[in-house]
Amino acid sequence: MSQSVIVISSEAGMDTFLTKIRSNAAVAVAVRSLHVTSSHRTLSIPTLRECLRRLKFLEDLELTLCGVSGAGWGQLLRGIRFRHLELLYTNASHAALTAFIHHHPTIVYLKIDQCMPGLSSCPLKAAALPALSDIAAPASCVSSIVDGNPVARVLATQLTDRDVRLPSVTLLASLASSSVAIDVLQIDIDPTNFDILDRIAKAAPYISALNLIEKDQPSFRAYPRGRRAWKDTRSWAKGLKRLTQLNTLSLRTSTPLTAIPGNEVQEAIVVRRWSGLIFANNRPAPASNSHPTLRHIQLQYVDNGVNYQSQWDRDRIAWFRTIASVSEEGDIVDVMSD
Repeated sequence: MSQSVIVISSEAGMDTFLTKIRSNAAVAVAVRSLHVTSSHRTLSIPTLRECLRRLKFLEDLELTLCGVSGAGWGQLLRGIRFRHLELLYTNASHAALTAFIHHHPTIVYLKIDQCMPGLSSCPLKAAALPALSDIAAPASCVSSIVDGNPVARVLATQLTDRDVRLPSVTLLASLASSSVAIDVLQIDIDPTNFDILDRIAKAAPYISALNLIEKDQPSFRAYPRGRRAWKDTRSWAKGLKRLTQLNTLSLRTSTPLTAIPGNEVQEAIVVRRWSGLIFANNRPAPASNSHPTLRHIQLQYVDNGVNYQSQWDRDRIAWFRTIASVSEEGDIVDVMSD
């Protein structure tokens, strides 16, 4: 029997699937990928638990459930074992995940939601995941997990006020003091942080791809909206150059990037300044000033409720805009996929 992917989003669908694997063990044996998502409190924990217990050869598991308590997650995952599990995407309680992850050292890809409110530190701190390569999680949790694990790709999201400064402070400080060699880094950043590139260079100096997503918070409303670190193009270029193997840079901001949004000539000036090809006065810079490895820059910004997105690619001597699009605000998607 060929390997199969199962997607369940309702109680009826789960009941049907359980009936099949009860009556035919070969169906359960063939399942390699299970995705259970529910936006309503309708899925039966005992039924789902029995489904999990019967899937011995699962490699991918997604569990995104609404309204399940920490005790409910503990009941669901207790004693569940998958010998070959590589991917885990879930919004499960981190306390319940602690024991589950301990028994699944084969996990390569991990995506988790935020911790329970009120916790001083993530329960997953010091989790041993010797195969872990990719992690997507709130910044406060990433900083607890990455140390000691061979992580190469980090997507640190900001879900709570507690997380807002962690990507640029706690997370990057944790990476800087660890032996982790990050290749891809995506973080939500505080727009008022003017030394973000310096912190990144200390924490992950050899990254090849960097995705910066500005996150405005209510506490920033009094801050001058036009001020951004990347507007100081001289310092920004200097900071980027410290990332000596950087190949791709992506920036998402809620502030207009150019005087005329979407204007190719003005965007080209920004890109050329950032990459060190020209100085802030637009005079040509010597070849030694140019970033040695930066070849792709992705821009995403907003002006008057309109999203502007573009991609710039560089050959040996010049930058070219290869993609440009305009959409309504709210339509922007991540340029670095999970």
